[in-house]
Amino acid sequence: MSEAATTAQRSHPIMAWCLRVLTVATAIIVGLTIWRIDATALLPKRYILAATIIALIIIVGLLLVAIRAMRFTRRSILAVAILMTILISGTSIYAYFAVQRVDSLIDGIAGNFAPTDGGETSDQTRPFAVYISGIDAYGDVETVARSDVNIIAAVDPEAHRVLLVTTPRDYYVQLHGTTGTRDKLTHAGIYGIDTSRRTLEDLYDIEIDYTLRINFSSFVDIIDAIGPITVQSDVAFRSDTYSFVAGANTLDSARALEFARTRYAFADGDRQRGRNQQRIIEAIITELSQMHSLSRSEQILPIVQRSIETTLPSNRIRSLIRDQLSTPARWTTESISVNGTGKTASTYSMGAQPLYVMEPDRASVAKATQRLRDVLDD
Repeated sequence: MSEAATTAQRSHPIMAWCLRVLTVATAIIVGLTIWRIDATALLPKRYILAATIIALIIIVGLLLVAIRAMRFTRRSILAVAILMTILISGTSIYAYFAVQRVDSLIDGIAGNFAPTDGGETSDQTRPFAVYISGIDAYGDVETVARSDVNIIAAVDPEAHRVLLVTTPRDYYVQLHGTTGTRDKLTHAGIYGIDTSRRTLEDLYDIEIDYTLRINFSSFVDIIDAIGPITVQSDVAFRSDTYSFVAGANTLDSARALEFARTRYAFADGDRQRGRNQQRIIEAIITELSQMHSLSRSEQILPIVQRSIETTLPSNRIRSLIRDQLSTPARWTTESISVNGTGKTASTYSMGAQPLYVMEPDRASVAKATQRLRDVLDD
C-alpha cells in the first residue's frame, strides 16, 4: 500500500473539519468579547492590548493546526486542539456576559438620576467632590428624611486621595434658597438632597459635583457585602448593645451601624459621632481599594445598586473601577470636622420654637474650605 493511502487511512477528516469550524468560531467569539470589553471602558487599555496579543498568538496557532489538520495521523493532537478551542470559547463567552452584567449594574446605579455640573463629558482624571448624605430612616433609600450624616468627600483619582469633611447635623446655616432665619443643616434634607448639597456649597464656597445618599438599611447591606471592616476608634466607649475599644475594632454590619449611630455616649455628642462616621467611611474605602477583579465588582455592585441613590455618572464609576484595576494602590484618607458653639435658637423649618443648634466656628469653616480647595484644585 502506498504512503499516501496509508496517510489517508490514518487521517481523521471529521475531527479536522470540526477543528477548522471551531477555530473560526473561536476567533469570532474572542474578537467580539475583546471588542465588548473595550467598549465598556472597564479595563485598562494595556490589559486589552495584552489580551489581544495573547488571543492572536493562540488563534494563529490553532489556525495553523487546523489548516494542517488533514496531515495529522494522531487523534490526540486534534483532540487537544479541539478542547483548546472549546475552552477558549467558553472562557470568552463567560467573560463577555460577566462584563455585560457589570456594565449593566453600573448603568443601573447611575442611570436613574441626572448628574449635576461636571457630568458625563468631564475629564475623569480631575478631582471631584461628592456630598454624602446619611438619612435617619430604614427602608427605601429614596425616602425623604432629615440628613444626619453630612460629609463632603473630595476625591483625587490620580493621587488616590480622599479628604472627608464632616459638618455637624445641628450646624446653624442659611438653607439654600431661603432668607431670614437660619436652620439646622439636618433639616435641609426635608427639602431634598439638592437643598442640602447647595447649602453646603454656600457654606464652604465650593462646587460639589455629585451626591450620594444612603440610609441605615443600605448601610447594613453594604457592610455585609464587603465583609467585616476594621475601624479605628479615637476613644473607648459603650453603646446600648456593644463595647468598642480605643484603636482597631473589627466590626460586622450590626456593630458598624451602632458605631456610626452612637451619640449620647460622648461628652461632645454629635461631633464625636461625626468623627466615628468618618472612620467608617475610611474603613469602607480601604476595603474597596482592595477590590482588584471584575468578579469582585460583580458581587458588590448589585448591593450598591439597590442601596444608594447617587448622581455619580456611569463613566465616572467606570473610570474609578478601571483605575483601581490598573493601579491597585491603597487610597489615603484624611478626615476633618468643623467646630461650633451650642445654643438654642428659632429655625426656618420649625418657626419660633427654640431648638438646639450649633453656631459655626468661622475659623474652622475657613480651614476646611482651604483644605477642600487644596484637593479639588490640585
